[in-house]
Amino acid sequence: MTDHDPGIPDHEHLGPLPAAWAKRVRNAFRPRCGRPRNGTDQPCRTRVLAHGEACPWHEGIPAAWGTR
Repeated sequence: MTDHDPGIPDHEHLGPLPAAWAKRVRNAFRPRCGRPRNGTDQPCRTRVLAHGEACPWHEGIPAAWGTR
């Protein structure tokens, strides 16, 4: 296995991550609203500034479970 093998995905190569992958990793741990979305009961994934805050669409709605 060489580092320049085209059969290997970009994120598996040796060395620093490509810019697109580095951005995904950086953004993965940002806090999110987490309030239940209408109809789907899935948590809202809108990014917020701090843990426990609500996004503009869910202001005034208390956190039901595991806000991220």
